[in-house]
Amino acid sequence: MKTGLVIGKFAPFHFGHQYLFDTALSEVDKLCVLVYDYDLTDFPLQLRAGWIRALYPEATVIEGWGSPRSLGPGRKSELANEEFVLNLLIGHRITHFYSSRPHGEHMSRALGSVDRRVDVERKNFPITGEMIRRDPFHSREYLDPSVYLDLITKVVFLGAGATGKTTLAEALAREYKTVWVPESCKNYLETMPIGHRLGSRDFDSLILQHLDMEDEFAQSANRYLFVDSCAIMTYIYSLDSLGRASELVTSSARESAWRYDLFFLCDTEFMSENLGSRADSDEREVLQKRTVTDLSSRKIPFVVLKGTIEERIATVKTVLTGFQKHGNYFGQTVLKMTEVIGADQY
Repeated sequence: MKTGLVIGKFAPFHFGHQYLFDTALSEVDKLCVLVYDYDLTDFPLQLRAGWIRALYPEATVIEGWGSPRSLGPGRKSELANEEFVLNLLIGHRITHFYSSRPHGEHMSRALGSVDRRVDVERKNFPITGEMIRRDPFHSREYLDPSVYLDLITKVVFLGAGATGKTTLAEALAREYKTVWVPESCKNYLETMPIGHRLGSRDFDSLILQHLDMEDEFAQSANRYLFVDSCAIMTYIYSLDSLGRASELVTSSARESAWRYDLFFLCDTEFMSENLGSRADSDEREVLQKRTVTDLSSRKIPFVVLKGTIEERIATVKTVLTGFQKHGNYFGQTVLKMTEVIGADQY
């Protein structure tokens, strides 16, 4: 049986890698992929391995934790990589080593396998991981949509009505030269007869419409995607209106916890003068309290936005400046707080 092997960082996984995989799979019976540990990227090893498992379920993906830092030239580096790979592949008989880089020669020799080079000059896909990391937006044509989605920071604004969610999403999209996703409810209601009362199917339709818009807009997003509301608000509205929520609405609200990277809650102090009556104000405060309680019950960290629109934009920009999509932003924030006020007082 012919067994191929591909080694790489895949940071991120792009069409050049896929061309290499497709070539290997057309020539061998089994394909093994070794994903190297790599500290010089924000993409965790599990994420990079996950891309390959999702797009190539027929491949055997091996996570190379503790791998050598360099795949570069020099016999010392070559020996370190050979030893690491041979130890990980005990039980696998590799007959063909696939690569598009110079390390193909020494690694195939160590494995006792055929040295199979593919598109060394990158004529088919003139792209590298470094080029994509430097400018993901202008390199997105070389990425599967599911991979590009993981490069985008999804920012969602929640809160009761008239708290500035739409204004913030639109303004920040202009600021960062990207796109934003409007709340789907308004457009949906415009298609309904006057006085139409939303039912369970309507809430399901709202969810599906909004999620489809998010996935579509994300492919045009430049680093950030700003979203006006999400399934959590639809879930709360459904409970308020019907006393229940469908399985689709409930599961979508639950999945919101990992669908978005940052949650901002717009405080109700903003635009209170636009409310029509005291009853409107009381209703909005109740909705706001329910939103806070829902986020807390789901253990979703969120940042409260107060003050004017300008002040709220400034707060969001400050958070984005220190945020790394695949890093521990809130853990780092707590650490900074302990440094400022002293761990014994925190």
